[in-house]
Amino acid sequence: MRKWSRGRCLLQSNAFSDETSERRKHMEQRIQKHVDTLTERYPALLPCKKDIAAAYELMEDAFSRDKKLLIAGNGGSAADAEHIAGELMKRFRIPRTVPEAFQARLKEVDP
Repeated sequence: MRKWSRGRCLLQSNAFSDETSERRKHMEQRIQKHVDTLTERYPALLPCKKDIAAAYELMEDAFSRDKKLLIAGNGGSAADAEHIAGELMKRFRIPRTVPEAFQARLKEVDP
């Protein structure tokens, strides 16, 4: 079960208990540099460091298993949700290729 609270970091999850410790270790090593850079730039996020990494792992796992990420809000939170979705869809600094099968599905929905 995951719990998020506005203004605080609260992530309670056993979502990765079925993963092998080796896969999780590899994922953690791969994102550690990025999380460290983020917390160096924004020290207020230090208490949330583990939760940020867990959220990333959750999203990566969902994407790799062809699942959805639903982002919603009401009023100003809807604008935040739209912004987050846009950020996740663009390339950032590193080019991210979209798998051909996913490209084809997107073209079916919006030619």
